[in-house]
Parts: sequence; structure tokens; C-alpha cells
Amino acid sequence: MFVNVSEIEGIPVSIMEAISFGIPCIGTNVGGVSEIVNEQTGFLIDKNFEPNEVAELLSKYLSKLPLEKNEFRLGVKLFWKENYDASTITKIY
Repeated sequence: MFVNVSEIEGIPVSIMEAISFGIPCIGTNVGGVSEIVNEQTGFLIDKNFEPNEVAELLSKYLSKLPLEKNEFRLGVKLFWKENYDASTITKIY
């Protein structure tokens, strides 16, 4: 799980990098984060979150069975491929 709890963001390249490896993310709903962090890639939290919210989300993810985590990671990677992989999106344009 990659956690980025910035108060200000544009389009977070660090999260793009993480999802390119199938790593789920937690990100704050600021700037362009909501374009990348969603139900398919992880958990979007409010800018003014409480630390226990992050702990609960981490615990929720870690409590999944290994197969569930693997399937989730495959979905994260697929989202990246469909939306950010240059070899895929350049074909669209």
C-alpha cells in the first residue's frame, strides 16, 4: 500500500508510479488525486482526515486474503494500463 496524504497536489506522479506496479494507494482528495485514486486503485480520503482513518484502511486491506489482495492489485495495474500506460493511451489519440 502506497500512502500519500499531501494537502496540495497536481497530478501525483508518485501515485502513477505506484499503480504502474499494481500497488494500491491511499490518497487525499486534493488536486488531481481523485483522477487516480478510486475504488479500483485504493482509497480516497478527505483532506482533513483523522489518522485513525488511515490506520483503519490499512487494516482493512491487510486483513484481505492473499488471493483477494492479488486480485485487487491486478485491478490496480489494469487501471494504470487503461489510463496511464503510454503504449495504450497513445493508440487512442
